Amino acid sequence: MNITDTYIIQFSGLAEGKNSFDYVLDNVFFDVFDYKDSKDSNIEVNLELHKQQNMMILDFSFSGYMTFECDRCLEDYKQHISGKERLLVKFGENPTEENDEVIILSPADHQINISKFIYDSIILLLPYRKIHPEDEHGKSNCKPLFIEQLNKLSTHNNSDPRWESLKQYIKK
Repeated sequence: MNITDTYIIQFSGLAEGKNSFDYVLDNVFFDVFDYKDSKDSNIEVNLELHKQQNMMILDFSFSGYMTFECDRCLEDYKQHISGKERLLVKFGENPTEENDEVIILSPADHQINISKFIYDSIILLLPYRKIHPEDEHGKSNCKPLFIEQLNKLSTHNNSDPRWESLKQYIKK
């Protein structure tokens, strides 16, 4: 059995109205999509599916963490992940309405695989730079010795003299 089969919803047998589904994602889920940046993952996904006659509304909520290597100090840290997404599923033969938030299924379809949507949603929740979050005083949680060394290196004036001559052309 493929791991993504867990995320196939047989909606044809569901009653109209609200239906709930819960999933817990770990690295096995992300390995299917060849995502290797996280060292450890534990993300809860709650899905509330509102089935109607001609469409379905899928409301996702994500909460958990992923462990990454800090881009600044190279130490591991846990990145909190949380967010909400909505996916509209319409039934019809006109795929021109389809976009990132709306998909069109044939009236003959009886199931939907939500694994790719879940994966894409979580990846979009991740920060571009993966660094330790700051503490309540606004200081980095990276190793203090590393931050001290980084500050020493950044105080050197390594400006390129070629840029200095170009600054005269900047309008003030």
